[in-house]
Amino acid sequence: WNKQITYMLDNVSNNQALKMADEMRDYVEEHKSKYGFYIVTFLNAHIAKELGMDDRDEELVQQAIDYRKHNLPNIKPLLQPYFFLSRVYGERKQGDKMVRAIDKALKLSGWSKEDMITLWSLKCNAVICQEPIDTARFMTYHKQLHAILNNGDYKGNVGISTECYHAQLTHNYARLLE
Repeated sequence: WNKQITYMLDNVSNNQALKMADEMRDYVEEHKSKYGFYIVTFLNAHIAKELGMDDRDEELVQQAIDYRKHNLPNIKPLLQPYFFLSRVYGERKQGDKMVRAIDKALKLSGWSKEDMITLWSLKCNAVICQEPIDTARFMTYHKQLHAILNNGDYKGNVGISTECYHAQLTHNYARLLE
């Protein structure tokens, strides 16, 4: 359902995604699925964002994060809520809120190395959405990111954008083009 609803939301129709989310919520309630409640709450945040409900999207994703923390402490956290928050806070130019959210996420256990790379990249990128850009802070976070990276580690799209920002801030335009 998670993937189907996300696909519907991004490619088909908000109304169909909302209908499927309602069906999922009903199923979750009927089966008393804590994990299902966590996912459907996050999906509702995604739907709220797409429907322009900017006051609800952040609230719902925070509810999902808090719910997982209190009701599902032994399951691996998901990156999707933090990607979502980075999008919300980035659009609002609220990089400090994103840094605080990532700091909380980094304290959780269960992250893979790739997840840690993504979280540190999101933290770097949070500084970029603020004006003026705090280059020193970005460089500090970037250094911490590279402390966990080995050559050849997967960086993903978020990590690649972080490296582009770094190249731009250090005026290494050849690397930026690469």
